[in-house]
Amino acid sequence: MSIYKKISNILEDAGEIILKYYNSSYTIQTKEDWSPVTIADLEVSSFLEREILKLFPNDIVSTEENWKLWVDASRRIWLSDPLDWTKAFIER
Repeated sequence: MSIYKKISNILEDAGEIILKYYNSSYTIQTKEDWSPVTIADLEVSSFLEREILKLFPNDIVSTEENWKLWVDASRRIWLSDPLDWTKAFIER
């Protein structure tokens, strides 16, 4: 399987995680900046980091929910906001 197909599968699975929570009840937490965060945000963030690092263990994965600073310009960096528009997600 090509690397592009593997990444595509990871992204599709991330979407499934988000949809799992879309029509369910869940606790809404507040981040330090007072913006909302849900279990969907946190779970998909962890999932993406874990799965990308399986394919590319030397890369850096930085998401909105798990922000990492980096100084090594020789490493590939993945930046992601796994669930953009959390407020709209909460309002469905």
